[in-house]
Amino acid sequence: MSESKTSSLYCSNIDIPSGGVGLLLIDPQNDFHPGGSLAIADADKDAERISKLIKENLEKIDHIYVTLDSHQKYHIAHPLFWVNEQKVHPTPFTTVTKKDVENGKWKPTRAEHRIWGLHYVSELERKGNFALTIWPEHCLIGTPGHCVRGVIQEALQAWEDAKEKAVSYIVKGNNSKTEHYSAIKAEVIVPGEEDLTDLNRTLLDELSRHDKVLICGQASS
Repeated sequence: MSESKTSSLYCSNIDIPSGGVGLLLIDPQNDFHPGGSLAIADADKDAERISKLIKENLEKIDHIYVTLDSHQKYHIAHPLFWVNEQKVHPTPFTTVTKKDVENGKWKPTRAEHRIWGLHYVSELERKGNFALTIWPEHCLIGTPGHCVRGVIQEALQAWEDAKEKAVSYIVKGNNSKTEHYSAIKAEVIVPGEEDLTDLNRTLLDELSRHDKVLICGQASS
């Protein structure tokens, strides 16, 4: 397991101050808001509150971190990654279990991922957290659904203008072979790709520099 203190998931573009208040904003993207492919019903109300929090505390918030769920269409938790014997992809919200993969009910579409697919669902079950759920395609890189909700983006830009510095954006989920519910670490580490999937020590180190970290957004993981 990698012990690196740097991660390509996180690109520091400005010095982070010690002390003060950090704001960690979780996945405030269009696809998790009404009209998006994986919408949360009351997310727009949250977005308004988050925007108000930022705008009313421009000088009090010392740094802002924003995680961005960032997927390819071909991703282990999207339909395209899996196929059955009839070459049909699973519908959204299908559960794919270790038993399903072992008996051939579902298998990775691409042959080079067959071994990994079984390993992945086996690891999920071994950990006992959850089985693999196939989600509707969401937060596809380059699509409107990947963008930060407008009202929040306006507030983030107002903060950047006030502080004359950049928001730190943390990309997660862009490795198609594993899920990344948390920006801290992927659900299953991909060997040889630890920089994208192992513990994001850089982000943890920077968050720990603050006296207080506020957390808000659209996902609790």
